[in-house]
Amino acid sequence: MAKATTFLFLALLMSAAAGAAFASPDGVWQTISDQDGKPQALIRVETVGGQVRGTIIGGPHGEDQHRTCDRCPGDRRGKPITGLEIMWGLKPEPGNPRKYTGGRILDPSSGNIYGADLTESPDGRTLMVHGYLGLSFLGRTQTWHRAQ
Repeated sequence: MAKATTFLFLALLMSAAAGAAFASPDGVWQTISDQDGKPQALIRVETVGGQVRGTIIGGPHGEDQHRTCDRCPGDRRGKPITGLEIMWGLKPEPGNPRKYTGGRILDPSSGNIYGADLTESPDGRTLMVHGYLGLSFLGRTQTWHRAQ
């Protein structure tokens, strides 16, 4: 009985450690349209230098892959949507390995830049992306689904 209890404890400990090891938003995420619920862009999220950033790597099936960001500000204006960095500067929140705060996110459709926070689900399959203007409660949250 003691061996079985020890084995069960070690198995639970190892699975918890494995889950913590994969607490990262890095990967490819599918965004979903708020208007019609259809898939939109594919975003590659990666951690570079301790900060999370996201780049559009594809759009909906059949979308013009040569479309440019005509409303984007600054050096992003006129750049192709595919390959455009739209999320940057997110840092891990101390004490919460699944939350990233203090970043910025660009809406290529409007050219607006918002504050951004991310929270990854415990199973790593969804990413809650919260964009806001000024104060966090003045925003909205979109759910992204892990594609890879």
